[in-house]
Amino acid sequence: MASADGTAPSPPSEVIVGVLAMQGAFREHASHLTRLNPLVSTRALEDPPSIRALLVRSPADLERCHALIIPGGESTAIALGAARAHLLEPLRTWVRRGRPTWGTCAGMILLSREAIGGKKGGQELLGGIDMRVGRNGFGSQVDSFERRLDVPALASLPSSKRRADAGDDDSGFPGVFIRAPIVDTLLTRQDIQAVAPSEPTLVAREAGEAHADKSVTMQQRSPSRGGGDDNDKNSDAAPSATRPSLPTTPSSSSAFSSSSKTSASSSATEGASILCVAPPLEDSSSPDQRTPRPPLEILASLSELPRGARQGAGGAVAAAALDQEPIANRPEHDAQIVALRQGNLMCTSFHPELTADGRMHELFVRQCVLPFLSSSSSSITSS
Repeated sequence: MASADGTAPSPPSEVIVGVLAMQGAFREHASHLTRLNPLVSTRALEDPPSIRALLVRSPADLERCHALIIPGGESTAIALGAARAHLLEPLRTWVRRGRPTWGTCAGMILLSREAIGGKKGGQELLGGIDMRVGRNGFGSQVDSFERRLDVPALASLPSSKRRADAGDDDSGFPGVFIRAPIVDTLLTRQDIQAVAPSEPTLVAREAGEAHADKSVTMQQRSPSRGGGDDNDKNSDAAPSATRPSLPTTPSSSSAFSSSSKTSASSSATEGASILCVAPPLEDSSSPDQRTPRPPLEILASLSELPRGARQGAGGAVAAAALDQEPIANRPEHDAQIVALRQGNLMCTSFHPELTADGRMHELFVRQCVLPFLSSSSSSITSS
């Protein structure tokens, strides 16, 4: 709400950033948040608030928070823990309302609209970011790696400027990838609007892949116009011009090929990839009113895919797709994307919490959390 003199309000004197503490590296995130204090004042933020970390284990904990971090760990275990703590629906409501949320590794999976590579029966997702991710897309534990990442958004942070003044010209961020998820494909506005809110998009997938417990056949990205009917969902026709049908995301078994279509009765086939779709962001009382989506912003990409990584279902991004819905700094393959933002939601496939560098935490607070709290549309007050 605006203040009495009509100016936008300042953030509260203390900002509480929750860390979902079901499983994973939640204590490491909390430690980074604590070390942000005191935030350095800037011209845009002359009186910065203090940052307090709160471990979130219940709906009551979540209600006390201004922002939330979902840590790396095991996404299925985190989702199961949240369900047992009666947190799943509060978390989904949180995301639907556009509250600042950052997911790292497993948290990135939970924030995705769609995820592949889950176990039979699927897994719970929160949704919020228009992408499909592949679990363990960078390979198994033995394929874990570290890579210096170019994150241009970090350059404007006071901590980066202090490093530069001290003679540290290395602006790269230490990316730690441990069984990391991969961005299988970014989902465009046309992809999402071509299907019902609770249905998977029509982007090419592995033949025999299952949608939860239902088997689906090879699906293609819908054309920008006239797509999305029931016949299109199971079409084996040539892909649309928006994306070439290059290598599809492999399942855990090589038994499936483009010629081995499965029927609904074979959904339990061993080795089929599982496709999970997050509950719709739309209000259930107005399912036909589609929720406006903020643009996707790519924060960091790998210059090339490491050994063992999957290219993703979309293959190389076609020029037609770039013209249809251009996204700045989009690499040749969406699978090269390792950090992105959509509105107040941010995700990274790597683990900033496992490094000594706190700049990604500072970036989340300064660019996602504080602007949200200071906006005239925010009605959040300090607890």
